Amino acid sequence: MLLLHIIVVAALCSPLFELSTNKLAANLLAGIDKVFFPNIVISEGRVGVVYLFIFGFLMVLNEANIILRYVLKLAGLKSLGKTKEVDQKEYNTGRIIGLLERIFIFLFVLLNQFAAIGFILAAKGVTRFKDFESRTFAEYVLIGTLLSALLAMAVAFLVKSAPLL
Repeated sequence: MLLLHIIVVAALCSPLFELSTNKLAANLLAGIDKVFFPNIVISEGRVGVVYLFIFGFLMVLNEANIILRYVLKLAGLKSLGKTKEVDQKEYNTGRIIGLLERIFIFLFVLLNQFAAIGFILAAKGVTRFKDFESRTFAEYVLIGTLLSALLAMAVAFLVKSAPLL
């Protein structure tokens, strides 16, 4: 299912469909150029950069979460909470925190703000400090956080390097 989703998003973002731009897309492209790619000259007609940015953003939003859960499952790690069982509310809260974490890391890599990534990871550690008394829980959170950050950085670096090809 994940592979099918990636293929559909990639196909829609590819030149195969020859999607044309309007003023909104041209303005979005100009804004992305100015903020994320200041040293790269990109013509207004190249909407591929916008597609690439959106593709990377979508990958960080959902697919990274699916990949993260799959890798944790392969490693034999189950979601752990304070009571050893995770209820739906705690599970959803963890997903939102991970989602926001990946979004920020994705944007900070594109903006070359690597110190801000350290701040995000440190802030997450401080808020979970009390829960780290359980070694098993601390290891689970650390593995999940590092893997989540790695996936977001990998997608961002791919997006960042693609226009240079």
